[in-house]
Amino acid sequence: KDALKNPVTTGKFKFIEWKKGERVVMERNDDYWGNVWLDRLTIVPIPEAAVQIAALSSGNVDVLLGTLTADAVKFLENDKNLTVNSFEYPHYWAVQLSQREVDGPTGYAPFQNPLVRQALNYATNKQSIVTDILKGTATVSHSNLGPAYGNWKNANVTQYPYDLDKAKSLLAQAGYSDGLEFTLMVPASGAGQQDARAMATAIQADWAKIGVKANLKVQELVTHWTQTRAGKFQASTYGWSSIMIDPFNHMTNN
Repeated sequence: KDALKNPVTTGKFKFIEWKKGERVVMERNDDYWGNVWLDRLTIVPIPEAAVQIAALSSGNVDVLLGTLTADAVKFLENDKNLTVNSFEYPHYWAVQLSQREVDGPTGYAPFQNPLVRQALNYATNKQSIVTDILKGTATVSHSNLGPAYGNWKNANVTQYPYDLDKAKSLLAQAGYSDGLEFTLMVPASGAGQQDARAMATAIQADWAKIGVKANLKVQELVTHWTQTRAGKFQASTYGWSSIMIDPFNHMTNN
């Protein structure tokens, strides 16, 4: 009865308790066919990034699931009780532009023009985001297949350099020399989003230099993803990770 709240599990752990918004408690399943190294597992939701870091640093939690900001990584690196190991991960963060014909909550017609899309790319100082906001914990991507994909990454793809003059020229060619205005949706926080608000604010400032006004709409991650996946946006930021180093999995789930 009510299986979502009282699940019957056959894995390494047995369900014990769920208190919504507080914790999920599981205990070791002694009937499991393989090895189980823990006696008890407690999952605690901690929405605030600063509280997450404090909990990990103090030892109140053993594992932290989610994407740390670059500042949080630097903080943890200075903690003598912790060791921070870094590695390449199949994750990318990007801005997507709706090319629907309608102007409104579900689209922005100027984005249908490739010159407009190219202009925004030229106007985005990606290296500054990597250096100043992400503190070198990322690289500028040429596509959604980054360095973690090894030979699947095409190093010969030409990237868009930061070139405001080129961006202004492309906007003028597209017929938008007076500028553009649209809404850019941003998640407040959440796994895979890195420092989304800071990055979006930097992009907003970059685009303003070519006469483009991007109005930021910051919202909770669940709402953000629901609207983005449903196509209810003009422009939207998003982070995406793959569960395996397989480009098929990565590209077909976007």
